[in-house]
Amino acid sequence: MQRETMMNQAENSSCDLTIVIPSYNEGECLEQTFNEVNDVFLKESLRPNYVLVDDGSSDSTPQEIEKIRQKHKDQVSVVTHLTNKGLGTAIKSGFIAAPTDWVGWVPSDGQIAPAGVLDLYKKRNGYDVMTGKVSVAARLEADNWFRLILSKGSRVVMKMLHPRMPSFNGIIILHKPELNLNALMCTTGFVNMEILDRLRRKKRNYD
Repeated sequence: MQRETMMNQAENSSCDLTIVIPSYNEGECLEQTFNEVNDVFLKESLRPNYVLVDDGSSDSTPQEIEKIRQKHKDQVSVVTHLTNKGLGTAIKSGFIAAPTDWVGWVPSDGQIAPAGVLDLYKKRNGYDVMTGKVSVAARLEADNWFRLILSKGSRVVMKMLHPRMPSFNGIIILHKPELNLNALMCTTGFVNMEILDRLRRKKRNYD
């Protein structure tokens, strides 16, 4: 079994949210993404915690993560996968390591606007999970049509199987005590749908 490491668990802040940023060979854009997310929350006088997950990167990602950690020691924790395990596993690892009850995630390539995550967090009261959508134009900057069509198709199937499943394409924050995160099995970005399905089976509220 591959060993995983976690360093410097973030201290409590005025914001009971941890944002997970999973990265696989995203060294060129990781710091910019982190700063954009952090700045959006700071403008609202909120200081979230962060878990930066290095999913077995072979580029400058580990060095960039350490640079961010050194600048924000009171906010940032680090999880390292020695080999690439997939986006879903990276999200799961980050959620488990999060020091707060509320967790969310953003991709390190910046395809999801930080303001969307902030908006979900501010509207979370009374719900166990909040989901949202990002524009197709924004997704195309980081993805391609094939992946978008595949993603859309999977959501259509999930909607047919579970009519009450909310419509979304990637933005999610979760009250993690409501879910056994260790039971998550999906190793891809579709882990979001697995989370919603598991909550649905528990008959919890979601928006």
